[in-house]
Amino acid sequence: MNKMNHQNEIHQSLVIVTEMLNDRGFNTEKLSINHDTIKILEKNNKLEFILDKNDSDEICCIKYMMQKIRPTYMKQTLEELIENYKLDSKNSTIILILKESPGQTVDKVVNATIIQKGNFIQLFLLKNLLFNITKHIAVPKHTILNNMEVENLIKNFKLKSKQQLPVILKTDPIAKYHGMRVGDICEIERASITGGEYKSYRFCR
Repeated sequence: MNKMNHQNEIHQSLVIVTEMLNDRGFNTEKLSINHDTIKILEKNNKLEFILDKNDSDEICCIKYMMQKIRPTYMKQTLEELIENYKLDSKNSTIILILKESPGQTVDKVVNATIIQKGNFIQLFLLKNLLFNITKHIAVPKHTILNNMEVENLIKNFKLKSKQQLPVILKTDPIAKYHGMRVGDICEIERASITGGEYKSYRFCR
């Protein structure tokens, strides 16, 4: 793969990341950059962005990591991002976009950071961000419920707890796209055979 194709992939992924984070309510103006800027930022290992959320103090840190990732480098990168951008564990999301699958050892470093620091960290492969999976005709609409909606759902369905609902894993591509965290509930809207809408619910685990 030549360099221009690689830059095209990064640019296309930024289009999808923009759509994804728009759907999450973030201000994505900073993601509108051209190929020349991509080249300069990547060369200096500074292809990273900080986004604000439109209706809260939540922030999202995005970093492209296009080199081979070793456990020590991943640990150092996460520590620097959390420190440099003051990423509060309750109000921040860290999205790392990788060129290659990280492997189990790197995954363990990420999971250890999540446990130790409490930050919400997501890993995406670049090749999986070249198209928007939510726009596929076979993918129904997913919406994360807020606390009040969850309470009403439990009451209306007479559930003892939300854990009684069917499960969607946090690693599911749709769950990852929407930034679902363990414990979240999503509503899924499908067209029914009668021409109306059928709604179902999933508990994220």
